[in-house]
Amino acid sequence: MPNCSVYGNMSATLLYTEVPSNESKTETFPVPSCKVSQLGFFLQNLKNGTTYIMQYQIANETSSNLTMNTNNVLDYQQIDSGLEARSGAMVVITVILSLGMVILLVSLIISIFFSS
Repeated sequence: MPNCSVYGNMSATLLYTEVPSNESKTETFPVPSCKVSQLGFFLQNLKNGTTYIMQYQIANETSSNLTMNTNNVLDYQQIDSGLEARSGAMVVITVILSLGMVILLVSLIISIFFSS
């Protein structure tokens, strides 16, 4: 982000170029004032595993080039969670709780029967 004390509340233009194809795009954003705690400007629709060269322009001043790489990511549907069925511990706990409930119900019925 540009310096907020100098460029706060001004409009900035970000030019970013995709390195392999030299496709350039621009985004315009307001530079936040120093009172606002904004971490940065988020670009959308970037490609996986691609290098981008970025620079921003405010008024007549242009920043130096900044090179950024995007990570290779998987589609969320391809991620293996590793636990598709119940684990052994879940089965044991379920059985113990079920048996405990049955014992409590039988005890309640017996106590009602003998109390009268």
